[in-house]
Amino acid sequence: MNIHLVQTHNFSKDVLQNLLILLNKSRGVASFSSLSTSLNVHREDLSTRCIPCENLEKKFILERNLLKEIIRTLPEIGVPNQYIQSGTFADNSWYTRIMPGQNISHLPELKKYTLRDLINGMLRVSFLKQSFPFSKQENDCEPNRQHDVYTVSQFLFEECKKLRADHSLNEEDHLILLTQGNLDSNWIYTLDPAYDNNIIVNACPLYPIETNELPAALAFYIVTGLYAKLSYRSFVDWYLHQHPQPENCLMDFNSKHTHALQHIKTATICHDCQPIINEETISPLLFKQLENILGNLRKEIC
Repeated sequence: MNIHLVQTHNFSKDVLQNLLILLNKSRGVASFSSLSTSLNVHREDLSTRCIPCENLEKKFILERNLLKEIIRTLPEIGVPNQYIQSGTFADNSWYTRIMPGQNISHLPELKKYTLRDLINGMLRVSFLKQSFPFSKQENDCEPNRQHDVYTVSQFLFEECKKLRADHSLNEEDHLILLTQGNLDSNWIYTLDPAYDNNIIVNACPLYPIETNELPAALAFYIVTGLYAKLSYRSFVDWYLHQHPQPENCLMDFNSKHTHALQHIKTATICHDCQPIINEETISPLLFKQLENILGNLRKEIC
């Protein structure tokens, strides 16, 4: 299994090298390497927004009507449970918090490529509803407000698609894009809505962490992203399985980035997620390698 790392042009090369050293300490079936290039994000690819509060936290509101529309409009395709796990509608899920009492016995199956545009629209509407309005120009915001420069995730995933073609990556290869500029979602890591093997890891929310601990923190979220991509069946399946309240689990949503370091030190796979993230969805050898990487990372965090 080949896992390729690529950084945006302003991402620290030293951090990347230290990150690769940590990931490759535990040898196994997965090979971690970096592409011989970086992704140039130009000024015109960046946007700004006004932040009307002291801290920009990770937020996501999944609108009930949007979720109902996705479920209503998608055709029935594929075999049962192909795109959603049976546990997606368990008690501790976003779905049950947003749509209590809904009849789920006859939901249509979710086809990943049909979902892509719907998901991107869902993300965009959700982000627009947050407490930080989008702004095209800095002078659109009040002078006493903080500004945040960010990149739209959908644009970066399109660039991942080009990088895969330019470097002739196989479909089963994983591409991890590392960026230190913030994302529209403020997420530390996110999967590709098209559910191709692309993962973005965003260092921006982790910068309060000491510089010497940053590679270990990034490696933790790379491993978490790999667990998620290899275990869940679609972007929606992954998103709805994240715990809205902390469970000290790898799949905690963790809206407060200030808790990220403690999460890295203690998070495991909880009993609700164990049936999904296990040696049936991930090969035993790869599962062991990823577990060993996590164990080594915890030793790096003071």
